[in-house]
Amino acid sequence: MFAFVGIWRKRRSPLKKDGDAVELGVFSFVTTTPNKLVAKIDHKPMPVILTKEEEFQTSLNGTPAEAYALVRQCPPEQMCIVQEGFEKKNMLVA
Repeated sequence: MFAFVGIWRKRRSPLKKDGDAVELGVFSFVTTTPNKLVAKIDHKPMPVILTKEEEFQTSLNGTPAEAYALVRQCPPEQMCIVQEGFEKKNMLVA
């Protein structure tokens, strides 16, 4: 099991420049630099991925400093590429 780290808040704002204000849920993934495996596919930031129950709890209930300490790359050995290329050929990575 894994989870992406994200942040959210409610905000009151117009949808259009001169429109009425409405309450919105605003969401974003927390990202970091890509690990070696993800960098082979894309050089853009990758989502922060949590893989342990204690990390889930810290991200939800910890102090801001404890939660910020979770912003790091997921170890590449915990991931594998299952498809790659334009033809999306299946591939296993040991």
